[in-house]
Amino acid sequence: MLFSGLGLHTGEQCTLTLASAKTEGLCFVIKSHPVFCLKPELAEGQPKGTVIHSPNGDLTTVEHVLSACAGTGHWNVTIKMSACEPPIMDGSALPFVDLLAGIPKNSVEPFVLKFPVAVQEKDSFIVALPVQTPRLPVSQSPSQLSRIRYYASYPHTGDLYYDFDGTAESYLRDIAPARTFCMDYEIDIQRKAGLIKGATPDCGIVFSPDGPSLPLRFPDEPVRHKILDLIGDLAILGRPLQAEIVAVKTSHRLNIAFAKKLAETLKNQT
Repeated sequence: MLFSGLGLHTGEQCTLTLASAKTEGLCFVIKSHPVFCLKPELAEGQPKGTVIHSPNGDLTTVEHVLSACAGTGHWNVTIKMSACEPPIMDGSALPFVDLLAGIPKNSVEPFVLKFPVAVQEKDSFIVALPVQTPRLPVSQSPSQLSRIRYYASYPHTGDLYYDFDGTAESYLRDIAPARTFCMDYEIDIQRKAGLIKGATPDCGIVFSPDGPSLPLRFPDEPVRHKILDLIGDLAILGRPLQAEIVAVKTSHRLNIAFAKKLAETLKNQT
């Protein structure tokens, strides 16, 4: 269960393998280094992806593979990579979902949020509220994640909104296929910053005044991908979260700040 491809930003060739973890949690093996497991304090949100600061160097753009693990309910997985950035593939989570298909799922007790948590930066914010009726454990219920209502707006797309119900079925059908994207005016900015070295015409969507560079899988594909990213960033908690989430125009930096605040709240709530 492996595939190879270029990392979006580094441009390095990477072979990625997914397997059942011998220890509990979402774990990484980079090159021949020892395994380490994901913890919230290791994560950092950057402008164009999420970075994990590991004992063996920084891992970049890990949100799509983590989203696939969380979205399909695989919370005990070892992610083996031959480089420090996963292959971008088609820019969605589907290639990783396909790799996970043969890996068994373990029963995982979700975090149940008891108090509201919110973060805000200018006109972007995320808030999580306790659910009125806690769901069953992941092993007993198809509802694996929080409900997420997300609003986004971009110059070449207009206002976009999507309401994700948190079920694995909806993730596979409605979220996992949504591809990464950018606006046409961002391309030169990213190249000058030393990013998108591994970008190809089919690894994501570029929006311009003339429309998208590729046929859309959904009319509102960008906002669905933002939910995909948020799910991947929240996976640093290591377990599913039962909450009601509302998000507006968030970034990876805000997502990770939110996840870390959630981790602190969950640790302290009684």
